[in-house]
Amino acid sequence: MKNFRNKSLAITLIRSIFYIYFIITFVLTLFQMYENYKHEKNNVIHELQKFAKSFSLTFSESIWNYDESQLENSLRGVVTSDVIVGAMAANESADFFGGIGNHYDKNDQKIVRNYVGKNDFEVASDKLLVAYGKLIPFKFTLYNMENKGEEIGHLWLYSSEGFVLDKVKDEFILIIMIAVIKTLSLWMIMFFFINRLVAKPIAVLVRLSEFLNPKNDHFNLETSVIAESELISRKDELGILGRSTEMMRLELLNRDKTIQEYSRNLEEKVRIRTRDLMEKTNDLQAIFNHLPQGIFTLLEDGSIHHEYSQYLLEILETDDVSGKNIREVFLKKCRIGDDRKNQIMAALEVILGSSSDKIAWDFNEHHLPGQIVFSAKSGEKIIECDWEPVCNHSGTAITKILVVLRDVTEMHEMKKAFLVKEKEIQYMNMIIEVRSDRLHRYLDSMFSLIKDSRKYLSQRDVLARNIHTIKGNSRMYGMTLVSDLCHKMEEDISSSVAEEGLLLSALDNIEQEFHVVLSLVNKVSSSDGHSFDSGRISAFIDSCRTFFRSVAYSEEDELRTLIHQLSLKLDAINAISAHDFLERHIKGLDELSTSLGKVTPEVQIVDHNIRLKEDRLSFLHDVLVHLFRNSFDHGIESAEERQQKNKPARGKISIEFSHEGDCVQMVFVDDGRGLDLSELKKSAVRSGRIAESENDPYTIASQIFHSGLSTKNEVTDISGRGVGLDSVKEILKQNHCLTDLILNEQTGAQERHRVYFALMITLPEDYFLFPDHKTSSGT
Repeated sequence: MKNFRNKSLAITLIRSIFYIYFIITFVLTLFQMYENYKHEKNNVIHELQKFAKSFSLTFSESIWNYDESQLENSLRGVVTSDVIVGAMAANESADFFGGIGNHYDKNDQKIVRNYVGKNDFEVASDKLLVAYGKLIPFKFTLYNMENKGEEIGHLWLYSSEGFVLDKVKDEFILIIMIAVIKTLSLWMIMFFFINRLVAKPIAVLVRLSEFLNPKNDHFNLETSVIAESELISRKDELGILGRSTEMMRLELLNRDKTIQEYSRNLEEKVRIRTRDLMEKTNDLQAIFNHLPQGIFTLLEDGSIHHEYSQYLLEILETDDVSGKNIREVFLKKCRIGDDRKNQIMAALEVILGSSSDKIAWDFNEHHLPGQIVFSAKSGEKIIECDWEPVCNHSGTAITKILVVLRDVTEMHEMKKAFLVKEKEIQYMNMIIEVRSDRLHRYLDSMFSLIKDSRKYLSQRDVLARNIHTIKGNSRMYGMTLVSDLCHKMEEDISSSVAEEGLLLSALDNIEQEFHVVLSLVNKVSSSDGHSFDSGRISAFIDSCRTFFRSVAYSEEDELRTLIHQLSLKLDAINAISAHDFLERHIKGLDELSTSLGKVTPEVQIVDHNIRLKEDRLSFLHDVLVHLFRNSFDHGIESAEERQQKNKPARGKISIEFSHEGDCVQMVFVDDGRGLDLSELKKSAVRSGRIAESENDPYTIASQIFHSGLSTKNEVTDISGRGVGLDSVKEILKQNHCLTDLILNEQTGAQERHRVYFALMITLPEDYFLFPDHKTSSGT
């Protein structure tokens, strides 16, 4: 209780109020004393001003006349005032000077002294300062008696702050006494009221808190001290707090009785709860033992906890794993290198360290394998691994790792078989839609390109041209798996660091896919009883043509005519109209349009009844693939861009065959954006193919036939990087065909530096039949 008194809230409040009031009163008293002092000091200065004005005429006259006696008498008359302790007068040049001062001796008698020199007066002023304390000076200007505007000297009057302090001394004492009386009175009043209104009620509440504190020796919920005090009847905050505390005591008393009643039955409830928990534990253990997964807990030392699922033994094909290190029973038999095993063990040691937390798990989780190959007695198994940290009760450290192992070997085999079947189904759909002879020619062409590519692994431009051709043809036939492989290889080719071994491996993968297709084609041909060998048919036709040429110069007209007619019929067996030949490629345009986000263009074909020798024109398939793709990717704009240029949303491609002398010309043109001559020139100048001064449009436009030149910045699954018309020209050149550009500058594209163009391909007579009459058709 004594300690409570020392820390009483009421006493602390009274002290705080007293200290605050004392500080405020002290500051205000000092301020009042300072104001009184300033007022009296101003009065002294005002009196000095009055004396100066009163004697100004006398001092001006004495200085003007150089009358020392008059000056001395005037100075003596000034210092007779109780306020003035010294005076000094001098002319402007200070050669006429007078001063006087007074002070009191030991018998309290005033002593007046004269000072005729300026230096003497300065010494005397120091004595005045000692006698009276700090001096209060006042300077007054003296004017000519005749000319009032002319200054002839100055008058200095001196008073002392001692006079000011004497006048306000009594007032200071009175102010201090009044402040002290006010402070003590307020403190006594506050002490009386706060002690009665606050201290006593709080003391009652403190006593009650002692009875309500279970750790106190006086703890007793049955005792009520508030009901016996006046606090229960008060209407203020303390009264409300007292009544609330009393209600809390009653509530605690009721709850205590309830808890005691509950405790009597607690043992029985615990027994029942324990029995239920054991039943659930047994159920979980049964599920745990029959779950087809290997579940165990990894301890801090890397050993396996003695409780684990029985299926774990079946997966690892062992008798017991309890207490054994995970490296010995699991990692040692996994098909990974020793360095990888050391990384896994090091990660486990860091995660399961004594001070490890979730951060250690986040930094090392990637070292724990998600899938691993396990070498068991029965053979290799593919095991999926799940690792989950187990924290302590506070969640601050990882103490265990829960590991779940699943044998997914059978699932992986099924998935692999499914992927194979899925690929075969995709290829079968393509085989069903395409004629077998066309597929054989296509595969023969692809195998030939792959064989040729193996010779040019070091010549990246030739290799890129061949792979781009394979990609285009494969996509046209719907072989997306092959086209994706080709696209990936194009990226490797464009990389300067790609090794020849990597490129050779990519070629092997592409060739393997073609062998799969070939085996399926042969299987289908054998199953339907219509097996054929397109190579033998072509060889037979070629041998017939050779024979006809050898006897074509026979002298017998009838024989020559007959042979000529047979030769035409033989050619007609394997001939197809130019329109039908192009129709096959038009069917794949929808897929191209979708992949590029464009509207499928209209294709107009004019063939003039020209028929092509299909067995001789396998190379033309590759050419058309490149032309269509080049037109889609570089030429024809998107629907939005075309509408902004006031073009129809759907683009247009025109192909026309015409018979010119001994040749057939095919003109390919689209209504797209045309050629950007400015960009072509920049690219060609950078590569050193043309000079900066070159401005001939045809020369600049012809740069599109050079390898490596492209306005595209990346390889896409549609276009290569600088591999397009270069391939077209090379393929046609190898097959004795000519390629040329036709520029149309008068109807050029709407954009600056662009020009429309058409590609003209000239086919020798070996590749076509002369038409009997001219017709045209379009689609």
